Amino acid sequence: MATPFPQLSKKWYFFGLPSVRPTENTYESFDYEALPPLNTEKLDGSLQWLQAIATSPQRRYLNLPPEMAAWQKGRKKSKELPQSFLEKWSKKWSTIEQQASMRKLVLPSSFITAMQHPEWLNVIDSPTDCFFELDENGFIDLKDREGECLLHFYSDSQYCLLWYLHFDSFGKHRVVVSKNSWFQHLHTHTFLPHPEVDVDEDIEKMISEIEAGSHTFLCECAPDFESFLYRVWIEGDIYYAMSKLYKGQELTPEQKEYLHFYEE
Repeated sequence: MATPFPQLSKKWYFFGLPSVRPTENTYESFDYEALPPLNTEKLDGSLQWLQAIATSPQRRYLNLPPEMAAWQKGRKKSKELPQSFLEKWSKKWSTIEQQASMRKLVLPSSFITAMQHPEWLNVIDSPTDCFFELDENGFIDLKDREGECLLHFYSDSQYCLLWYLHFDSFGKHRVVVSKNSWFQHLHTHTFLPHPEVDVDEDIEKMISEIEAGSHTFLCECAPDFESFLYRVWIEGDIYYAMSKLYKGQELTPEQKEYLHFYEE
């Protein structure tokens, strides 16, 4: 008989925000209920807010000070994604769609739209160099949780954290994050827009834990994909605007409203 989602701690594992949410480590956990609330009317599944950012002629890319330019040269984003990357991305996305269809699994509309427009995802910058990726091996079934599965879609640059869609047996989804620094699953990946990185030697250990039905390495970090995507975008842009290492960006009214939560 189908059972509800397993109870997971609700934590936002992310970097800090200068002066308002300082951290000592690269990533720390924050109680999800203690985060600024999101404008749910804006998050309607269409991702129009992300499209507007990606297609805006005023879209600002990082203006790095000279002492940072050399260090960041390898990660500065190009406005256009290479055609070779887009072809690989499209092929892997097609595989995932086919797998979802075979499972009779309805993917979230916001997730479908995002994966069909990797150029939109390309404007979401990350101070810790996180990136979106698609795994052609697709879904991971959770043993002893009939009908539940994970789908990997976002990663820390050093794989300290990985983010997944977690589907229950009814097709409902949420976003979960793995806390293990060595967490990785399966075999091949396509990165947005990173080159390939080495797969950790402990991959088999992590796969064994997944197959054993263990959920101890997971935390729920967003109730749905679009909420996760929006918070990743706004906190990344806020970080760059507030950080003394970067210049040329100002807080927008939307970002100021988000930060006002910490001033109350």
